[in-house]
Amino acid sequence: MENKQERREFLKKAIVLAGSSLCATCAPAFFSACEYIQEKPIPTMFDRVREHIVDLSLFPELSEIGGAISKSFGKPFAGRPVIIIRKAKETDDDFSVFSSICPHQGGEILLNDDKGKNHWCAEHYSEYEFFTGENLKPPDYEPDYKEPLVKLKYEYYPEENKLKFFY
Repeated sequence: MENKQERREFLKKAIVLAGSSLCATCAPAFFSACEYIQEKPIPTMFDRVREHIVDLSLFPELSEIGGAISKSFGKPFAGRPVIIIRKAKETDDDFSVFSSICPHQGGEILLNDDKGKNHWCAEHYSEYEFFTGENLKPPDYEPDYKEPLVKLKYEYYPEENKLKFFY
């Protein structure tokens, strides 16, 4: 019995010694690694800007004022559609470009089939003004919610008939 007791004491001391030497060996490397940790600012939306170019000649409906499309261009917005509306011609502000992701709870904004009619959210039936994206009718259960559609910045190149939007 005494032999088992001595063996247990020996194993306890061996384990403590092995653990101590492991900690002593790893601790300097662990703590010196902290020297290389740098505070990095959280990137803002403007730091992560990407762009997509649309050849408008592929969309004849955008040649007329009031023409609109809701189209997915693949990568932007994880494949969710972008809404592009022709507001004017030969001005600095010819188009409106909106995300089709509802700012309320992420539902899809649908382009009305009737030309010039307001957009609406398929999830809560909020209604958004056709050209400005202003919230005209919030969800019934949240009458104070008035967030507009997310408007995307764009550049229009009339000589090439191309629209570059930023997301």
